[in-house]
Amino acid sequence: GNGGVSKASKQLHLSEDIFGGMNLMLRGGRVKYLGFKMVGKAREVSFDGTNQFNFKISSGNGMQLISRDFHRLAKNLDLFRMLSFFQSSA
Repeated sequence: GNGGVSKASKQLHLSEDIFGGMNLMLRGGRVKYLGFKMVGKAREVSFDGTNQFNFKISSGNGMQLISRDFHRLAKNLDLFRMLSFFQSSA
């Protein structure tokens, strides 16, 4: 097995929902997508807070791109699905 859903990194629990979805797809499962909108008060308005949030998101995307799960899933996709998968992940 590949171990747990979260990937080891300096940051804790990066992109566990994405890795869970990739793991499900690799096992032959399907994901039902349901979109909704929620409006609430923003958390950060300072540059430092926003910068740290963007750093966390980009670190998670980087971890996705170098993962074995990403490679295993992408090698079975056709060109257009692979480009869409890369665009939505990176």
